[in-house]
Amino acid sequence: MISIDKISHWSIAHNPKWLAFVRVGLGLALLTKGLSFLYHPLSFHDLVTSSLKVNAVWVDNSIIWINIIAGFFILIGFLTRLASIVQFPLVLGALFFVNAGDSVFAFQNSLIFSVLILLLLAVFFVEGDGPVSITNYVKNENNNS
Repeated sequence: MISIDKISHWSIAHNPKWLAFVRVGLGLALLTKGLSFLYHPLSFHDLVTSSLKVNAVWVDNSIIWINIIAGFFILIGFLTRLASIVQFPLVLGALFFVNAGDSVFAFQNSLIFSVLILLLLAVFFVEGDGPVSITNYVKNENNNS
């Protein structure tokens, strides 16, 4: 089985700097989606209740804050692998429960958005923070001291 150290070593050697722009875009997308849920709590509660058949406010709040915090961490490049793996079940749930009945060609299609986000989360779980990130900056500062 491949260990996290092997994945980390590979991603350090093969992580191009332009991928940081994609990571920032992914983080912004997740962060804005979480903020959208936060600013429209009744609509989001109705969506969660109808798709998951769960009427619990803590489920709504958990989903909202995981989106916001994980999106922010991915945006700045801090604990990107952890944020990606935490976000993965939420996006899978959105794919299977919320978007299951959507048509691929619908006007406001979030199915394609969810699939794209899921693929990018998998990429950044493997790639990690990258050379342009808060984690890399802190490592370099500690090595220079």
